Amino acid sequence: MSTDLAKPVLIALVKFGDDVNQLLIDGTHRMFHAHTKGLDRLPAYFLSVEETEEIQQD
Repeated sequence: MSTDLAKPVLIALVKFGDDVNQLLIDGTHRMFHAHTKGLDRLPAYFLSVEETEEIQQD
């Protein structure tokens, strides 16, 4: 477990109909590492719905 827990995970806000949901798009190993250590918080960066839609076009 050598992942850097100080590095933020990346979460996209994705719109499905009228609902906005969160989708982890980078940081699964950090999430697992934090879970095994019993941590309930990690730094995170959230992409807005607009930012998420912009990168979906690529």
